[in-house]
Amino acid sequence: MLIFGSNLSAVNNVKSLLGNNFDMKDLGEASVILGIKITRSEKGISLDQSHYVEKILKKYGYFDCKPACTPYDPSVKLFKNTAIAKIENRFYNSKRRQIKRKHSTVRELITTGAVRVDHVRTNDNLADPLTIGLASEKVQNTSVKMGLMPMK
Repeated sequence: MLIFGSNLSAVNNVKSLLGNNFDMKDLGEASVILGIKITRSEKGISLDQSHYVEKILKKYGYFDCKPACTPYDPSVKLFKNTAIAKIENRFYNSKRRQIKRKHSTVRELITTGAVRVDHVRTNDNLADPLTIGLASEKVQNTSVKMGLMPMK
């Protein structure tokens, strides 16, 4: 689990609350998460998935192939928004104990006011470029909103 934020006190409070409910170990600053390499410098933070892509290309024997642009239709809906409904549904019956416990913990955090869950439209969702395919213009726009430097 990656926990981050601009308020160190709030981050520490969340880590403490989760640590009281789960066995946790603080691994320090993340360098790779979900296949995304995180590089810090005096200019800021850089996110890069090239090493993950190279690993997949090598695994399937396509590493030496000629690169080409992949068209993407941004009007295609890739996912349904069911996560918020599952979190808010107190009768959600998961078959896996870990998932049930996770949802119970999230509901508890919502009840105590430690976190708030809101629906965020794709145009306003800063995490979208990290989780779904987006047109390059939307990636650039959300990167600027996150305070990231433009890609060159």
